[in-house]
Amino acid sequence: TEIDTTIPNGPWLSFFYRENPTATDLRYTVQTCINLTAWSNVVPDQISVFSEITDANPDGDGSSILRRVRMKLNLNDPSRYLRLQVSR
Repeated sequence: TEIDTTIPNGPWLSFFYRENPTATDLRYTVQTCINLTAWSNVVPDQISVFSEITDANPDGDGSSILRRVRMKLNLNDPSRYLRLQVSR
């Protein structure tokens, strides 16, 4: 996770994770909260939350996809956390 101030209309909180493209039974869900207890799913809206592939084959063998979820930070929030939930 990193804060990016170089992208326009930010600052943005960027969260990177790897996804296994052959594991079709896995679901990857990024979640967010401000207090580490009330987690909610991040829903990309292409305005304040983006989900994008940053590298379609980072290892060169087709075993993973590198994704980034980018969330516009609300400067009034005391803190912001992101986590990845993987489920079947």
